[in-house]
Amino acid sequence: MVKKKKNKRILRKKRKIVKKRPIPKKKPIVKKKKKKTLKKIKKRIVEIRPKKKKKKFQKNKEFRGF
Repeated sequence: MVKKKKNKRILRKKRKIVKKRPIPKKKPIVKKKKKKTLKKIKKRIVEIRPKKKKKKFQKNKEFRGF
């Protein structure tokens, strides 16, 4: 019974902290993410194409070295 009481107190303390922190932080972060997501998606598409080609050449060089 003593262990259960301690667990309930810990959960209540964590819930209070989680509810207080995201409310002020989420509002400014969401506005910044909307602008960055469009730029990141474009960069990812450009980066994925050369990365696939580089991986194939790197694998061949590793096998040749051994």
